[in-house]
Amino acid sequence: MFKEMKVEMIVSIILYVVIGMILIIWPGTTAKIVNYMLAVAFAAGGVYNLGMYFKKDVVRGAKSFDLSAGIVLLAIALFLALNPKFVVSILPIVLGSVLFISGAIKFQNAVDVARTGYKRWPFIMLLSLVTIVIAVVILINPFDTGKVLMVIIGVALVYSGLSDLVAVFFLQGKIKQFKEEMEDNYIEVEVKEEK
Repeated sequence: MFKEMKVEMIVSIILYVVIGMILIIWPGTTAKIVNYMLAVAFAAGGVYNLGMYFKKDVVRGAKSFDLSAGIVLLAIALFLALNPKFVVSILPIVLGSVLFISGAIKFQNAVDVARTGYKRWPFIMLLSLVTIVIAVVILINPFDTGKVLMVIIGVALVYSGLSDLVAVFFLQGKIKQFKEEMEDNYIEVEVKEEK
């Protein structure tokens, strides 16, 4: 179970760092590219839904929502294509929220580790609090230009990814130690029962 969680966390860490680096290197163009990519994705989904609707007979078509879903998705695609600054306006909210959730998860990790008696839990707690503070700053958005905000978000994502990586390795070490202690206790109990 922990191995699966570890793989998922490492994938998300890599995504954080890659997206963060892209935002740092190309702060102005990234949001527009994301906007147009989303427009194309919604348009493709809309066309697919319309195709599925017209492939069905009248009865099956009436029971599905393919036509209405296709129309809605195409409308969203058109809106995004005509409003390239829309994603720029909501990106700080979306990424700030993602960072806040990441910080909250690290905060719980720190509390969990502290409850097991691990002495280095304050380090994970510090990482979580820094992530939460950065997320709040991004959500408040006190910056004058969108490019500065994009760079700040990029730096924050890279930081969050790397701090998650540190937290994963701290937790992995503690969980391994905890398992070994549990196995030792189990063996001692078995030995006593045999006597």
